[in-house]
Amino acid sequence: MAEGTLTPNLLKTRAGLFLSTFALVWFVIFNLFAIGSGVPLGVLYGKLIPLSGIQLQFTVTVSPTMPLYIGQTIIVTVQDKNSLQPVSNATVSISLNSEHLADLITNKTGQVSFEYPGEATIILVSKSIYTPLMKVYPHEPQAWVSALGNDLIASSVGGVISGLVVDKLKRKGETKSKKRTRRRARKRTRRRLA
Repeated sequence: MAEGTLTPNLLKTRAGLFLSTFALVWFVIFNLFAIGSGVPLGVLYGKLIPLSGIQLQFTVTVSPTMPLYIGQTIIVTVQDKNSLQPVSNATVSISLNSEHLADLITNKTGQVSFEYPGEATIILVSKSIYTPLMKVYPHEPQAWVSALGNDLIASSVGGVISGLVVDKLKRKGETKSKKRTRRRARKRTRRRLA
């Protein structure tokens, strides 16, 4: 076998190395984007890490669903997910662009209000015996994650396909070049023999 020839095992090794490197780079970029956007990693990976000893869950509604201007009054209502009863004395933390703005305590009707500081406001609701719940207002983090994931997947697939096409064309060009060299060598040999 000629030096520099790619064997099937070598191709598999290179493909595996490429895919594992790509997956690691995608994971790091995805997490950096999430952190930079103010989305806590607990929201992304909360279901992977069980929180022991916490049984109850919140239902949180924010109104209006879409703010019209900065400074508009926003009302957050916190209820127990099972009983739908208001949860009083829950802490509602408000953040904007990773900057903590306020900690508010829900009243007996399970509500707090604040002035809308701008997009995207992070609302984190917590109370002992409840699983903390985060909302990004007016967007949900799942929409961001889906959009980011779809964009990265689309660009990655495009990159992989274009890489494979370029590699195939390069190999095809090398094959044509080798054929041309062999033909020239045969012609020279025929001329010498003639």
